[in-house]
Amino acid sequence: MANQIKSENNKKYSAIKNIFLNSSIIFTVLTIAFTIIFCVINLQDNTDATIKAIQVICFYPFALALAFSNYILLQKAILKIARVLIHYFISILTFVLFIYLPIVDEIVGKNILVVTFIVTLAYAILMAIYQIVMSKTNPEKKQDKNYSSIYRKD
Repeated sequence: MANQIKSENNKKYSAIKNIFLNSSIIFTVLTIAFTIIFCVINLQDNTDATIKAIQVICFYPFALALAFSNYILLQKAILKIARVLIHYFISILTFVLFIYLPIVDEIVGKNILVVTFIVTLAYAILMAIYQIVMSKTNPEKKQDKNYSSIYRKD
C-alpha cells in the first residue's frame, strides 16, 4: 500500500515537473520569437516598437496553460475528442488573454473575433498535421493483417 501511494506521488511529481519544464521551454521560445519579430519591425518601419515588460510577463501564464493543455492532450484515459477540445479552448483563450490583449493599444471586439478566427484556423491546420503524424507513428493503432480466428475452423 505504501509503495502504491509512493508510486502515485512520483507520477504526480513527474507530471508537474514536466508541465513546468515544458512551460519554461515554451516561454523561452516565445520570448525569443517575439523579440526577433519586434526587431524586424523596428528595422523595416524605423519605429520604436519594443516589447514591454508586461508583455513578457504575460508570456509565462500562456506558456504554463499551453504546457498543461499539452499534458491533457497526451492523456489516453480521456476521450480523444475531449482532449482536443480542452486543448483548443485553453490554447485559444490564453492566447487572446495573455498574448493578444497585452499587445494591442485599443481593445475592439471585432478585432478580437478576427484574431480568434485566424488563430482557430492556424490551430486547426496544426492539429490536423499533429493528428496525421501521431496516427502514422502510433503503434497501438496498427492491426495485424494476418488475423485468423481461433474459434472458427475453416
